Amino acid sequence: MDKITVSMLSGCDIGYPDDDNSTPQGTDFKKMIEAGAQFCIIRAGQNVGKDPDWDSNYQGAGAAGMLRGAYWVLDYRKPVTPQIETCLSVLRACPVEIPVWLDVEYVSRWGAGGCTGRDGDKVYLVV
Repeated sequence: MDKITVSMLSGCDIGYPDDDNSTPQGTDFKKMIEAGAQFCIIRAGQNVGKDPDWDSNYQGAGAAGMLRGAYWVLDYRKPVTPQIETCLSVLRACPVEIPVWLDVEYVSRWGAGGCTGRDGDKVYLVV
């Protein structure tokens, strides 16, 4: 049997809630790399809206040489299908190098095999 090697990577997640509007220059991804970060999971949006900082974070992380992933915040109070369609639309225009994450924070709605949204759709990790 072949030996499997596991490596640790350093990275972060970022989205508009992390951005202080008193710092108009935005996030310094080069400083993040200098500090050892190799990837960034970027908030792409929530519900049916794109994150207001998605474009600048996506471009900044890529320009700095970071691997980019994305996460989408699912709003459990809204139908699931339009949220996933919006997420996929955003990501088709800006492909990422590492997996996409679906952020589901209302855990009491989790059931076997996924989260049931208000419209009855099952939700799984978006890839």
